[in-house]
Amino acid sequence: MNTLQAKNTSLVVGLLALVFVIGTQAATAQEPAKVLLLLHGMNSSPDTWNDFIALKFNNSCAIITNGVLTENPSPNPQGVLCYRVRFGSFDLSSGRVGLEGIKGTSSSSGDFSSFRDLRREVRRAVGAILDRHGNAETVLVAHSRGGLAARAFLQQRAGFRVKASVVALLTTGTPHRGTRLGRIYKYLEANPRGTCCQADWKVVDFLRGKRRCRVGLIRIENPTLLDVRRPTIRDLADDSPAIDKLNACITLLPAAIQYGQIVYSGVDLGILKTNIPVFDEYSVFGDGICEQLSSEAERFMLGRNTPSQYSGDGVLPLRTQRYFNLPGFSGDPTKLHRLRVNSGIIHTQETEQEAHISAVLAAMMGSWWTGQ
Repeated sequence: MNTLQAKNTSLVVGLLALVFVIGTQAATAQEPAKVLLLLHGMNSSPDTWNDFIALKFNNSCAIITNGVLTENPSPNPQGVLCYRVRFGSFDLSSGRVGLEGIKGTSSSSGDFSSFRDLRREVRRAVGAILDRHGNAETVLVAHSRGGLAARAFLQQRAGFRVKASVVALLTTGTPHRGTRLGRIYKYLEANPRGTCCQADWKVVDFLRGKRRCRVGLIRIENPTLLDVRRPTIRDLADDSPAIDKLNACITLLPAAIQYGQIVYSGVDLGILKTNIPVFDEYSVFGDGICEQLSSEAERFMLGRNTPSQYSGDGVLPLRTQRYFNLPGFSGDPTKLHRLRVNSGIIHTQETEQEAHISAVLAAMMGSWWTGQ
C-alpha cells in the first residue's frame, strides 16, 4: 500500500469513527418516550377511562390485552402516549370458581384471576410498551383493584428491566387494606341459596341485573351490574389472606420512584349508586326502597358499627384507600403525593375525575405531564 492509499484509508476509518460517535451521541440524547398506562378495577374494563382519555388524549389510547399491542396511539400535546390494560386474560385458565359454581369468561374483567395473574398482565403490558418504544418511561395510573395489580407487579423480585422503566405509580380509590364489603362473599358461602337468607340472595340477584324493584308503577333497574359471587370479591375483603400477603411484601416496592394516592370520603359504606329514580341513592344497607341485606348479613360485615363509620366512596372506607402508611412502605418522603376529596364522589365515578388525576400527576411528574 502506497502513502496515498494509506492516507485515504486512514481518512475513511476516521470518518466512520466520527459517524459512529455522532450516532451514539444522538441515540443517547434521544428523549425517552413518555407513556401513561391505565389500569382498571374489578367488574370494569378499559372503557372506564373513556372520559379521562377524551379530555387528555383526544380519545387516542391503545388497549393492551395479554401483552399484545394492535394500535398506535397519538401523543397528546405534552408528548405523552396513552395505553390501557384489559384485564382478564387468565380468567378462563385460572381454574378459580365462584359461588354457585360460576366460572370466568373471556370478558370477566380479571374477576377470576389472582393478584399473581393480574401482576403478570401488568408486566406483559409494560414489556410490550418497552418492545415498541425502547427506552420508555411509564407512569402507572390505577383505579380500584388495578392499584393492587400495579403494586403486585412492582413488588415482584424478578423482571428488573421491565420494573425499572416504571417511574411513578398513582392509585385512585384502591382498596390497599381491603374493604368490609368484601366480607359478603364469605357470608354467602356459609349461607347458600335455598338454605336461608332469602333477602340477601335477592340483593345478589338485584345487583347482577337478574331482579328488578318496583315502587308502585315505577320499575327500578339494577343500580350497577355487579356479581358478588365472583372470587375477586373474596380477595378484596379486609380480612382476606390475599390482601395480607400483598401488604406483607410492600417493602419490595421501589423506593426511588414517585408515588401518589387519591382518596375519597363523604359517602357511607354500601352506597353503590346515586341519582337514580324515586330516591337519591341505592345502598345495600338500611331501610331503602329496593333490596337490602338482612340484619344478620349487616352484622357479619360491619360488626357493631354503622355504614357511616366506614365512610369513604361507598365501596371503600377512607382508611383502606391509603398505602403510604402501610407497615414497611419505604418510599422516599419527598416523592409522596396525596389528595383527599370529600365531595360525595362514589367509587364508580373516580376514573372520570380528570382534574383530580391531572393535579396529582402534575405534582408527581412536573413538566413530564404538563409540558411546561
